[in-house]
Amino acid sequence: MIYTFKDYKKTDMIRGHLNMGDANLNGECIEVTNLYFERGGKPWIPIMAEYHFARAKASEWYEELCKMKAGGVTIVSTYLFWI
Repeated sequence: MIYTFKDYKKTDMIRGHLNMGDANLNGECIEVTNLYFERGGKPWIPIMAEYHFARAKASEWYEELCKMKAGGVTIVSTYLFWI
């Protein structure tokens, strides 16, 4: 059996097909295309991590978030305990 790849066909860029994205306080827009995210008009791949702030002292939050930023994290998620 011989496996072959299909011929590559470049995908046309589609913009505005999802009602997502907005500008931040500095006017920098984050938009969604069918191929990637754009931040400030340039392709952008977000790196996400989770921080459990409830498991650390409040005095440690700033330093820990700075470490995440230094490591390339651009989005931080968290959750709240409802106990």
